Amino acid sequence: KGNYKVIERKAIGTILGDLKMDIALRKDVNAAMRVGKILGANMMVIGSVSKIEKQYYLSAQIIDAETGEMRAAGSEDASSFKKLNGKK
Repeated sequence: KGNYKVIERKAIGTILGDLKMDIALRKDVNAAMRVGKILGANMMVIGSVSKIEKQYYLSAQIIDAETGEMRAAGSEDASSFKKLNGKK
């Protein structure tokens, strides 16, 4: 339901210029809130994909850009990146 605007990380980097928020976004909900406000977002999805040995791990959180409240969170692991996308 509703309208969504997806902004790629590259575009965010261009928009924010020298604010150097990439590392902060991964670790700091307050940084995600600041970026969300700058971009005019209501919600932000932050997360990571990592690989340890032969296993891939995905984690994501939906953060309210106004309050910092975590609205949803999830994680998944798979033996291949394609399986994270739901492909066999």
